[in-house]
Amino acid sequence: MADQAEQTSDVDNSNKESAGGSKKSGLMTLIKAVAFVSVIVLLQIAAASVLVPSAEETTQIANQLAATGTSDDVEVDENPDAKDSAAATLASLDMSEVSLGAFHVVTYDPDTGASLNVEFDLFATVQANE
Repeated sequence: MADQAEQTSDVDNSNKESAGGSKKSGLMTLIKAVAFVSVIVLLQIAAASVLVPSAEETTQIANQLAATGTSDDVEVDENPDAKDSAAATLASLDMSEVSLGAFHVVTYDPDTGASLNVEFDLFATVQANE
């Protein structure tokens, strides 16, 4: 009789250990999945930060495009004299402000039941001959 009680308690203990082991491995699987996704997101952020041009590069490209009057691909020139001439050309152009229209945007959030209304007039600065 005592042997049966020991065997029953051994079976109960082995069931508890296997159940606890599956919870532990389930938690580890979740941690591994979160770590994997985090690594992928961090790699994407690093790649984007390398590929996105800096503010100075963007300004230089915009000045060159405005100076040439075309939107074709322009080689970025590291020559400071070219930057000065592009800025001088841009400053000498006769610019005018043009209205692109009035806009009204409404967004609705179904979770809160709130809506957001945004009204604005959009303007652009262009060369006067355009």
